[in-house]
Amino acid sequence: MSTSAGFDFYEIVRIGKSNSAELSEIVGQEGAVLGRSYDEIEKQWWYAIFVMKHQECWHVPEQSLERTGRFSKREEFYDGSSIRVSVDPETGEGRIVD
Repeated sequence: MSTSAGFDFYEIVRIGKSNSAELSEIVGQEGAVLGRSYDEIEKQWWYAIFVMKHQECWHVPEQSLERTGRFSKREEFYDGSSIRVSVDPETGEGRIVD
């Protein structure tokens, strides 16, 4: 299996068949790729898919995604605002900084 990601950021995808009961709720729906990571143990790509109908992100394996040929823009998901976070080096806990 290739270690290159098969889908691009902001690509609109359709969630296809899955053996996962957790994904049954979103099969057939469309979403946009907002994140991706490669699992070295399972040797597969996983994607953060913003499912339009639910207005939330789902963690979906690459083999459950289908191309639609369409793309969104970053601005449709992010408004440019940001926050600052301070992380305690001993505990790893973060807190929002004013």
